[in-house]
Amino acid sequence: MSDSPKATTVPNTISLDAQIGQAWDYHYKRQNEQALPLFQALVEQNPSHIDANYGLALVLATLHQNARAMEVFKYTAELVQTRMTQQAADDEDSRYRMLARMIDQQLEVLTRGT
Repeated sequence: MSDSPKATTVPNTISLDAQIGQAWDYHYKRQNEQALPLFQALVEQNPSHIDANYGLALVLATLHQNARAMEVFKYTAELVQTRMTQQAADDEDSRYRMLARMIDQQLEVLTRGT
């Protein structure tokens, strides 16, 4: 019997940033089968984390799970809009506007593909 965690479990001993970094690293290396369970676990643990949701949506789109990817992109767009509203005068506002445009582009591509 093994005490090691399942592939879909993200160890709590690793910082959130490190967990997200590992998931993004898999995605950048086109190892999306490995990235998917990490992003899914991160979103389960942190449902309103924008980067985790965006990464999950990108991985789902890459794996041609378009309907689910669209759901997650739409949810991420809502999170981004909420963040922009809350931080209207903040320096990061431009980051969220850029991310909102990127999400819109992804949704447009997915909509044309269905």
